[in-house]
Amino acid sequence: MNFLRDYSNLLNAREACKIAEAEYIKNPRDVDNLTKWGGAMLKMYNNGDQDMTIEDVILKLEEAVFLDPYHHEALYCLGEAFAIRAPEFNDKTSIDYYSKKAIACYQQAFDLDPSNEMYRIMMETYVKGIKKILAEDEQLMTSVSEFYPSFGTKLFEVADELAMAATVTEELRGKLKQMLKNQQRTNLIMANMMSFIQSRFPGEDVYPIIQAARQAYYIFLFCYPFYPFCSYNVVLCFG
Repeated sequence: MNFLRDYSNLLNAREACKIAEAEYIKNPRDVDNLTKWGGAMLKMYNNGDQDMTIEDVILKLEEAVFLDPYHHEALYCLGEAFAIRAPEFNDKTSIDYYSKKAIACYQQAFDLDPSNEMYRIMMETYVKGIKKILAEDEQLMTSVSEFYPSFGTKLFEVADELAMAATVTEELRGKLKQMLKNQQRTNLIMANMMSFIQSRFPGEDVYPIIQAARQAYYIFLFCYPFYPFCSYNVVLCFG
């Protein structure tokens, strides 16, 4: 049933937005219409409309407040939008900024219409919620500060281990590159050797000769300490 109610609210909010948009074309300075439009957009956002962002809601309501800074309904809706925007940030500075703007809008709306208990209740509830969040953040920071000395030492140990691992990895990468280069050189030598043997013994079964030559070459590589220099000479000979 909650889903059906939310879906119905979303459809109603969309319809209200369409009506307000049509009225806006006729009279873009109608503050009541702008407030209704912003309020409908806020409902769409709260009901999970993917095409609506809280920034769009804030811009629309700020337009209404700009035209009439004493419109208490526009101020209240703008306070709601700021209150929703604040927790979406991770940094304390942005949270404080939007929280203070929300409280200021609630306060102005209540000052302009003191008979509206909803303004007062919403403002008090929001302030209590913000104080609770700040208290939890302060407690978390205290816990982190107490934990930091041992945690920081462990971090440095892990960093040292990672640095050592990076050094070893770089050495292995260099060895692998050298092995690949050597293998490519060997493949080139063997290809030249096969071409040479086939050109010297045309039409004959040269497979036994090639196998013997390959074995002799590997023995040569194993025994001779100056592999790169000799490999280069062999390439020249067979090339």
